[in-house]
Amino acid sequence: MKSFKEKLHTILFFANFFIYGIFTAMPQLKKELKKKEGEKIPNRDGSIGEIAYNWSKYCLDDAGVKVEVRGTDKIPTDKPVLFIPNHQSYADIPILLYALRGYPFGFVIRYTMAALPLIKNFVAPLGCVSIKQEDIRQSVTALNKASENIKDGFSMLIFPEGRREFTNTPKPFKNGAFKIVQKTGVTVVPIYLHNSHLIFEANGMRIGSPEVTVTILDPIETAQMSRADIKVLNEKVFDAISTAAKEFKK
Repeated sequence: MKSFKEKLHTILFFANFFIYGIFTAMPQLKKELKKKEGEKIPNRDGSIGEIAYNWSKYCLDDAGVKVEVRGTDKIPTDKPVLFIPNHQSYADIPILLYALRGYPFGFVIRYTMAALPLIKNFVAPLGCVSIKQEDIRQSVTALNKASENIKDGFSMLIFPEGRREFTNTPKPFKNGAFKIVQKTGVTVVPIYLHNSHLIFEANGMRIGSPEVTVTILDPIETAQMSRADIKVLNEKVFDAISTAAKEFKK
C-alpha cells in the first residue's frame, strides 16, 4: 500500500510540476514581467515569489508533503538578510519558497538546477544567482552579484554545504556564504531543515510524504563584526543549525 501511494505521489508531483508550471505559473510570470519591464529585480515586492509559492504549494500538497514552519517572526522585515539553511534535497527549493512566503529573496543556485526546464524561467525574475562552484572565476562573479543584490536591499539565500546531504545532520560549511557577509555586513538568518531528504533522495527516488519542519533560528547581526569575528561566523552558524538538529533527535 505504501509503495502504491509513493508511486502515485511521484506521478502527481511531477505531473503538477509540469502541468501547473506550463499552464498556470508561466502565463502568470509572463504577465507579471510585462508589468515590471525594465526592473532590476522584478521580485522585489514578492509578486514573482508569490507565483513560485503557489506552484510549490500545489506540488507539495498533491504529493502529500506536510511542511511545518516555525519562527518566521524572527525574520527582520526592515532590511535585507542572508538566509543560510542546511541542504538535504532538491525539494528544499520548493519547501523554502513555501516557508518564506512574504519575505522576498533570491537563491544562490547551482547552475545545473538553474538550467532545468521551467525553473530556468524563474531564476532571473526571482532575483536568483546561478553559481558554478568548480569554476573559481564564475563563483566569484556570482557571489559578487549576490552581494550587489543585498546592497540593493534584496534578501538572498545560499546553501553553505555546497551540495545536498541526505541526512538530518548538517555537514561542514564552505566559505562562500561568509564572503557575502564580508562584503555587505548583512544580517544572517540560519534555518534548519528537518526531514526534507525523506521526500525523494532517501526514499528510493520516489516521492514520500514525511513531515518536514522548517525552523527559523535567531538572526545574527554582522554589521559591527570585526574581520576576525566574521572568520569564525562560519562555525557560529554551523553550531546554531547543528544544535537545532540535535534538539530534534531528542
